[in-house]
Amino acid sequence: MPALQNLLRLAVAATGCLCIASQAVAAGDPFTSQAQPANALIVPFDAVDRSTMIVVSNLTGKTEVEGGGFLLGVTTHWVFWDRRGGHLADVWICLTLNDTIVVDPTNLSDIDVANHPIRPVIDLSGQRGFAVITAYQTDEICTDGATVGATLVNDAITGGFSITSANGTELSGNALGLATDASGSFTNLPDFRLSTGGVGSLDLMALDPSVLESSLVVLVALKERKGALSGEVGPLPKRVTAPLVFYDDWEVPTSLPDVTFRGARFTSFMPGPGGLAPDTITFGSPGIFRLTDVRAGNTPVGCNSFVYAFGASTVGNLTTSLSGQYSADGAGCG
Repeated sequence: MPALQNLLRLAVAATGCLCIASQAVAAGDPFTSQAQPANALIVPFDAVDRSTMIVVSNLTGKTEVEGGGFLLGVTTHWVFWDRRGGHLADVWICLTLNDTIVVDPTNLSDIDVANHPIRPVIDLSGQRGFAVITAYQTDEICTDGATVGATLVNDAITGGFSITSANGTELSGNALGLATDASGSFTNLPDFRLSTGGVGSLDLMALDPSVLESSLVVLVALKERKGALSGEVGPLPKRVTAPLVFYDDWEVPTSLPDVTFRGARFTSFMPGPGGLAPDTITFGSPGIFRLTDVRAGNTPVGCNSFVYAFGASTVGNLTTSLSGQYSADGAGCG
């Protein structure tokens, strides 16, 4: 990772300035991406009885320089929250353009422009929850973003994660990417209700729960401007509740106990204690676990809050590991 002062380049533009485009996303959802570079990434982690590796790359992130140039790099703020939404730790990691970092939550430290750890190691062993990784403009020596103005950078970073137990990888996938609002002042969650009034849902696809050998499901509830820094997303402070239904491969619905949690919930598709379904439920096919009417307290989730999900299920050598799917046609915010 070369020093940023050696990466100064002038942007050639008639306006004499560098304009940072908004995040490019898949059709139908202008808010959340699993593929394109983003301002902020959301990943789950588990360091209780599993190990987690988080990988983040700077594909396109640059720092604007006064007078029309830019530095080829950003600084990233990594904030770890526990499953109840409590703050655990935060570190700053410098990422020059095309740089990649692999992070273990049991061995955290700030990383400088030369890839050197510069503070004592933080060990999150015994904790589980989620991490928010946010890209900021920096300076020639990759000073942390809070010190140099806390200016968010869109279209910067992408990444993924892997959560592994003694029996192998249990959950892996792309990080969820978020862009800033139009003003660039805060990381933006989807500007519609996730599910209310019979419109919209949050869906998790699973193999037949009755024959699963392992399963891990993580639900994460987020709120705008509730992070460690003012523009970041953080835990939704209110308890989330939602009715849950399983649809089998004949589209037959089975009502399950309501989902309720605060911060993040670690659960399973496998019936029984701690799972999404009690062991009294009989399954016989793959299907969809569907959350509807998702609320924080009495308020529908959405507009400045949101719930995301990750889920995996394994039978023999067959594993599905997928992010929760949701429709982008939920009720508006007006």
